[in-house]
Order: sequence, then C-alpha cells, then structure tokens
Amino acid sequence: LKLRSEFGDEFFDAPSGMLDRPKMAAVVFNDVEKRRKLNSILHPAIRWEMFVQMLKYLLFGSHYIVLDTPLLFESSYHKILWTVIVVWCDDNTQLKRLMLRDNLTKEEALSRITSQFSIRKKMELATILIDNNGTKEDLRSKVRP
Repeated sequence: LKLRSEFGDEFFDAPSGMLDRPKMAAVVFNDVEKRRKLNSILHPAIRWEMFVQMLKYLLFGSHYIVLDTPLLFESSYHKILWTVIVVWCDDNTQLKRLMLRDNLTKEEALSRITSQFSIRKKMELATILIDNNGTKEDLRSKVRP
C-alpha cells in the first residue's frame, strides 16, 4: 500500500496488482532520492522478517543460519552477524554477468552496480572471501567439502 501511494499505480500491473519490478528498477536505479524512498519503505519490513526468521531458526535449535541478503552492507546488517561470506568477481565479469542475467544494457547494469558498495568495500568487511571469476563448476569445487 505504501509503495502504491508513494510511487503511483503505473508501477503495478492492473489485472494482478503485482509490482512491475523492472519498471520500478528503471526509475530507482537512476534517481537517488526515489531509491532512498523505496528503501525507507521496504527496509523496515525486510528487517522485521529477517529477525523473525532468524529467531525461529534459533529457537528450533539451528546452529547456523545463512542469509542471502541484498544490500547487506548498505543496510548495516553485517554488523549483527558473526561471519560474512562475500562471493566476488572482478568488475568486468560482474558487469557481463549482470547484463546477461537481467537482460540489461551496459548503462543499466552500471547504474545498478554503482548504487551499491563497491566489491572492494564488501571484501574489506567480509570474514570469508570466495573468488568467483571462473565457471560455475570452479565455484562449486571451492564451496563443497
């Protein structure tokens, strides 16, 4: 409801009412103020859900909890974690993979990348680093026991 009132109906599919994520992304990754507004709406709900899920797993006796969290560092979530693993690749590989995965132009992909902490900053804040410059099989061989 907050998203609709803040950004308008044009960001929602009329029949389903679902958020048009690519349309929203095109706007927020090119407008810092709109991105801040989006994050101010989403982050409290995300933070609460993350807390509830972590608490649930702890109460059921889990010794480890894995979070695959966008904006982990930008939102300072890393400060509450014992171990932070960053799977990284060089800038050129990251750009190519993002363009391929999300069918983005170079400019669109760069806009998304530059809206986040640099990979170097993330690496500085990490506890464990995993190099992902190779193939998927190379990565699998690094993370499997």
